Amino acid sequence: MTGSVTLGSNDREHACAFCSAPVAEIGGREVRRPNHGFTRYGTGRGQTGLSIAKPCDAKAAVPGNGTMAALVLKRPPQVDARCAKALARGGTDEGAPVRGKLSLPCLPFDDAVGSC
Repeated sequence: MTGSVTLGSNDREHACAFCSAPVAEIGGREVRRPNHGFTRYGTGRGQTGLSIAKPCDAKAAVPGNGTMAALVLKRPPQVDARCAKALARGGTDEGAPVRGKLSLPCLPFDDAVGSC
């Protein structure tokens, strides 16, 4: 069910140095480090993973800002339906889903309504 967990960091290089050894001890490794600001750890591409990134809103990473969990859904219409339900319940939208092999909507959690 969980596709990945992202931890927000104000210093990605420091966070990656901290995470690399424990991730390796459980069989993981760095699998992706694109230029746009996140590092992903896992056992291989397409597998559940851990990412370190600056928050999407470009504000400081603090508890709750920059932390995300991704759920695995099989098709884009499921993503669209889940986003619509979250928005109908009072959630906020930080941008349209990124399409490709993955659909990545960014719906911040609100204690009053949640994001799902």
